[in-house]
Amino acid sequence: MADGRRRRDAKQARRDAKRRQSRAQPPDTAEEVSLIGEVGQALDGGHPLKILNLVSTLILGTTAQPLQPSEEQPPTTGELVAALIDLQGAETTALLAVLGDMLIEDNGLRAQCRRAADERQDSLPDWLADLNRTTVHRAVRMTFGLGEGHELLVGARFTDGQEMTCVVYIDHSESPRVGDAFFVPDSIDAVLAVAQANNTDPDVSFAEVDVSNARAGLRQALDNPLSLLAVRDSDTWPACRALVQWLAQLMPAGGGNGYPVPMDSAKGDDA
Repeated sequence: MADGRRRRDAKQARRDAKRRQSRAQPPDTAEEVSLIGEVGQALDGGHPLKILNLVSTLILGTTAQPLQPSEEQPPTTGELVAALIDLQGAETTALLAVLGDMLIEDNGLRAQCRRAADERQDSLPDWLADLNRTTVHRAVRMTFGLGEGHELLVGARFTDGQEMTCVVYIDHSESPRVGDAFFVPDSIDAVLAVAQANNTDPDVSFAEVDVSNARAGLRQALDNPLSLLAVRDSDTWPACRALVQWLAQLMPAGGGNGYPVPMDSAKGDDA
């Protein structure tokens, strides 16, 4: 099968999964919803991914941009945290609690968020109160025939039983790097079933991956610069970068330098 066909099929699979993600999220209202309002809606029985995606976007939006002059730089993450600490309420407590886990690149600021959240008396959902006990239980690699890239599906489960799936496209055109990523508020079993049912390419295969090996491969891809070519047509990456990094931290270590990506996958792995 031609190389261009494989890329089109891979993009279609990602679009199908993203549409599944959109259907699972509450519909947008005509009016712009405030940050506090969005968090409040998520706390009122919404899926954890609503807040997690929001916080990941906030982290990206308050991260210094290397190519921008100093006067055009966004407010810092530290300034965001200070503003949240000054504003009392269950919504800001929830944001601080998530930041207290997700700010993996700034231990000092992460500890500050945790202290601020712990000092408050606001009641948080079980999944959020025990966010650091979220587990990653399964990883599956979707490989394309020529090995120009692959998708890694990672399944996570919160302490209240809710699940989410991270779908990461890892580009191998140069050194492995993340070309796109998004999250689906559903189990990896359900997401994988959709991907397998929609796949029409006999050169695409699905293979189980040891979670620790998947962690090593994912961290290796995250350490490389963003693939700007893929980012141009993505509405979820790099907005979810902090969330992907956090998920990688939850995965068990011990996978060495990553897993091998075969140039032509064994047909026995096909689903």
